[in-house]
Amino acid sequence: MKRQVLALLDSEEGYAVSFMEYVNRQNRAPFEVRAFTEEGQLREYLLRGRAEILLIADRDFRGEMTDWSSACVIRLTEENRAGDGMCVFKYQAAPDVLREAMEIYGTAPGEGGTRILKQRVRVTGVFSPVGRCMKTAFSMALGQRLAEKKPTVLLNFEACPGFDEIMHTEYGQTLSDALYYIRADEPRAPERILPMLQKIGSMDYLPPASSPAELCQIPGEDWDKLISLFVRDSPYEAVVIDYGILPLLDPSLLLDSDLIYMPQRTDYVARAKVRSFFGRRISHEEGALTAGERLGERIRRISISESSLPMSGDRWFENLPYSGLGNFAEECIARDGL
Repeated sequence: MKRQVLALLDSEEGYAVSFMEYVNRQNRAPFEVRAFTEEGQLREYLLRGRAEILLIADRDFRGEMTDWSSACVIRLTEENRAGDGMCVFKYQAAPDVLREAMEIYGTAPGEGGTRILKQRVRVTGVFSPVGRCMKTAFSMALGQRLAEKKPTVLLNFEACPGFDEIMHTEYGQTLSDALYYIRADEPRAPERILPMLQKIGSMDYLPPASSPAELCQIPGEDWDKLISLFVRDSPYEAVVIDYGILPLLDPSLLLDSDLIYMPQRTDYVARAKVRSFFGRRISHEEGALTAGERLGERIRRISISESSLPMSGDRWFENLPYSGLGNFAEECIARDGL
């Protein structure tokens, strides 16, 4: 999926080049950065190319620049102007600069007062290296509770999720078909994948894959593209991902999530498995870091009691939001600002 362009103009060459190199190394970043240190260079680029965002340093900004193209123009300030809607503070971490620019781009008015991009989508992951910790039940309860507040989709990457039996249905197209369109780089992938979705309560979900073996053969970049499709090219404002065992094969997949809930058990073997996972190495632009170092701030460890689950097996998924687990999911939503 081709990335959109953020054009940065900053006569401070060291900053411009460093920011560009950092963002462009992030395969999951939704924008590609083109850096310019002179006004003429940027104008020449806009004559033959397109940018969705112009990020312009205060020292280089002139009022007429807002007329150069249809791009969203954002000023890169050397003073922290909290509350100034079209400004981003320059001297903060590069990921924060990019995130704030994206949020402004998502709310900036386009022609006729329409929004250029939908509201920023929050991606919430659910994963545990420990089995039988009620991970799937929690992700289903969380997604349905979120769907009561905003358009929400659940993606389940489990190898054997059992949805067809639990839901008493046979699925036509599933995650396997969606991944086929992603791997084929199908330009109409959103139009082909979104109709596959099923509904439970207010929440939509993509039917899980029917063959466990094929999931392990999908490269990480294709999982990233699939998630990106739901973040950028769908009507959803929240995405919940039940990762299954995939992060055991590639822990960096969890970096697609803003927040990750990790259901846990307290027995000796379960604790050892968690420590083993957090000690795994994840490649990073600044060197290999452990999963604990890279994901630590995103992880929320939770414990789920079996007594919080619905008693009856009939309409089990549909009853989850109204169970004790559903109430716990609501507490998580309120506490973590989902």
